[in-house]
Amino acid sequence: MRPRVERLLVGRRDCTKLVDGVAKQMVLVAEALAAEGLSAPVKGALAFVDADWPLIGGSFTIRGLQVLWPKRLAKMLAEPGEEVADVTAIHKALACRFPPA
Repeated sequence: MRPRVERLLVGRRDCTKLVDGVAKQMVLVAEALAAEGLSAPVKGALAFVDADWPLIGGSFTIRGLQVLWPKRLAKMLAEPGEEVADVTAIHKALACRFPPA
């Protein structure tokens, strides 16, 4: 038997590289916070606009990454979560480490 392989298919296209890219970004953010002695939960998501989602369910997780539609992501972000001690310090550290392009 072959080991289970998770792939993200959009239509017939294999878009697993998107998952890999977000996972890499999550690692970079976590490393940047750790380098500054800061701690915060780092979570990733891919939101697809104008996708054909089923009426019931539809969103899913692949390799710890949420795949969903924008309104569902907005609702998820508005839900109460873990308390973060110093949001200002986290913002400053990430803004310095990842300046705008």
